[in-house]
Amino acid sequence: MKSILIRGIALSLALAFVAVPALGDTYVYVSDGNAAQLNGKDSPSFWWRPEEDVMGAAFDSSGRLWLAEKLNGFSCQLVSPDAPDIVITPNDLVYPGGTRFRNVHLCAPQTGPNESLLVDGDNGTMGSSVVWKLDLGTFGVRRITYGYLPALGPGGRLAVIQHTYEPFRGVNSVTVWESLALGQAARPSSIRRVVPVPRRYSSPGTAWGAPSFSPSGTLAVARDTRVLVGRPGAWTAVGRRGISTNATAWDSDGDLYVASGTAHGSLVRIPGGRPGPTDLWSTEPKPISTIAIGPDTSPTERAVPSVVGQGVDAAEAILSQAGFTLSGTQAAGNPDASPDSGVVVAQSPSAGSLAPLRDLILLTVQP
Repeated sequence: MKSILIRGIALSLALAFVAVPALGDTYVYVSDGNAAQLNGKDSPSFWWRPEEDVMGAAFDSSGRLWLAEKLNGFSCQLVSPDAPDIVITPNDLVYPGGTRFRNVHLCAPQTGPNESLLVDGDNGTMGSSVVWKLDLGTFGVRRITYGYLPALGPGGRLAVIQHTYEPFRGVNSVTVWESLALGQAARPSSIRRVVPVPRRYSSPGTAWGAPSFSPSGTLAVARDTRVLVGRPGAWTAVGRRGISTNATAWDSDGDLYVASGTAHGSLVRIPGGRPGPTDLWSTEPKPISTIAIGPDTSPTERAVPSVVGQGVDAAEAILSQAGFTLSGTQAAGNPDASPDSGVVVAQSPSAGSLAPLRDLILLTVQP
């Protein structure tokens, strides 16, 4: 399914977070700095969120969506469309003992236990990456283990990718192999590598990445160019061989989603996470770097904003920001004409009326 809807520009329209019972899953993926969202499997297509320079996405345990927006260099800030008054930057983080010398980038958030996110960064000495737990209430961070790409499963089980480095002429360090490590997030000492260490320190290693857990606790992980499902020593290969896997995620029905791409991106659904036919959900001209799946806590209806008096482009952006879609335009006095510029003089449904999210809005335009 090709993700085609409006790429709206960012406007200063803050939408309050309204907690309602979950109606299904929300699917969000990131491609080339843009975040596409789909609410529920039965939605016709993905729609583009208005945020810009998006590097990562994750849901917290309350179902709030968090987006990592690039600041500069390797750092990001975390924002939530469900909590628009909260912005978390690296300078806001509170480290144990009040120290601030650590380097947490915030660009690759993952779901954490309770009201927290798992984030990573380097250890401040050009060495290994470190996984931190970020408390969303206090902005406090606590070191869990070294590594990156953490994935939290049922019961607090944690999967993380770890690097081993070899000194390079006494100056920097280079990665010589990667490993998958498993354990309990609440007990960092329990996190252990579960793949063999190479016999020789500098021997070529296997590339591991993109771990995720299903609701029942089944682990998916990428090994080189193949997605594996199961557990160490009892893996089952799924999906197509030879793809570059950037991320994996499971929905509440136990279906596995694989985001991939080098020159072009794709999002593939693997029913049940089992071998067999797959479904192509979306394609993009740029790689899809992140896929996040969480509970759909969005309200099913929202008041339609007024766009009367706006130009067509501005009206389209306002509707997109509010969660609606422009179905088309008609000229005032000539419904058969569809002008792409001019001033909006009427809209249907009318401003203030309640309409389902992603509903189609028709504009009457004075060219």
